[in-house]
Amino acid sequence: MHRKCAAVWCALAAVLTLAAAGVVCVVGAPAPPCSWEGMNFPALVGAQVAVDVTGTTGAGPSGAILHAAICGAVTSTNACVKEDEFSSVCLVTAEQQAISFGAYDSSSTWGGGMQPGDAAISMRSSQICNGDASDGVYTSNLELMCQRVTSFGATQTSPCHFSLFYATPLACQPPLAPSVSCQWSPPSGGPVYDFRALQSGGDLTYIAPTGDEYRLHVCDTVSTKRCADVNIFNGACRENTDGTLAVLGSWENYEWGFVNPAVPAVGVQVSLRGGLLCTAPDGTQAWNWSVIRFLCAEQEGALAVTYDEASCTYIWTLSTPLGCAAQAATIAEA
Repeated sequence: MHRKCAAVWCALAAVLTLAAAGVVCVVGAPAPPCSWEGMNFPALVGAQVAVDVTGTTGAGPSGAILHAAICGAVTSTNACVKEDEFSSVCLVTAEQQAISFGAYDSSSTWGGGMQPGDAAISMRSSQICNGDASDGVYTSNLELMCQRVTSFGATQTSPCHFSLFYATPLACQPPLAPSVSCQWSPPSGGPVYDFRALQSGGDLTYIAPTGDEYRLHVCDTVSTKRCADVNIFNGACRENTDGTLAVLGSWENYEWGFVNPAVPAVGVQVSLRGGLLCTAPDGTQAWNWSVIRFLCAEQEGALAVTYDEASCTYIWTLSTPLGCAAQAATIAEA
C-alpha cells in the first residue's frame, strides 16, 4: 500500500528496513504542471477514464478494469482509493483487488508522444513489483492524443508496466470544440425541428430501480461537475450507486433522424456515441451508443431510460410537442 512518509523515516529506511516491508516514501517537490512544451491541459486535470483490459498481454484475470486519472488521482472506484489514494493508474481485478501502476507526483516526467503534437507522461508507483521491473516498482506511460472523438485504451506490455492512450479534442492545441446543432430538418425537405428550448432548460434526470441516476442535457454538457469532469462534452451520463461514473453519450459524435423513418409522425431522435466498451451477445466489442428519442406528444412527459444489450444502446425516451411535425412547422413559420 502507498504510504506517505516524513523525510526522517526515509532517512532511516536502511536501518528500519522499511523498503523490505513494502513501504516506499514519497517526499520532495509537488507534481509537475499538466503541460508540456507550451501545450497546456487544464481541462483534462482530474478526468477519470476506465477500460476493460481482460485479454491484453499480461493482464490475465477476467474482468480486470484499468482506471486512470489525468494529472491527478483515481477517484472513480473505491478499490483504488483504499489501496492508494494517490494512484493515477490503477488496475482492479474481478475480486476488487487493486494495484497501482503509477502516481502523478514529483517523479512523473513529460515527453513527446508517438505523433507530432502529442504528449506523454511517465509515472512510477510506490508499490513494489517482483516481475521484470527495472527499478523494482510498477510503472506506466500515458499518451495524450489529439482526436475529435474521445477514446481510451491500454495494454499491459509487461507484468510491471502499462502503456495507455487517451485520445480527446482537449489534447489539441487549441482544444477542438464540437459544433452542436439543436435544430434538424429531414434531408429530403420538410419542417425544422427545434430543440433549443430543451437545451436551455438544463439537465433531465431519471432514477433507475437500481438507484443509478441518469442525466441528460440536450445539445450540451451535463451540468453535474463530476460528469463534466470525465468528458467536457458529456451529454448523457450515469452516476452509479457505488460512486463511479459512465459517459453514455458525447456531443462529439452525433446524428439526427426520425425514430421511425417509415412513420415520421412518431418523432425525432439523435444518436450519441458513448465511452463504454461493451460486449455484444455474439462476443464482439464496440463502443456503446445513446439514442435520445423525442416522441411526438401534446404535453411533455418524464424522461425514461432503457438498455438494449444486443446493440449496446441506451434508449432515452422523452414525450414532447417538440417532436411533432406540426410544432416544427409552426417554429419554421415563426
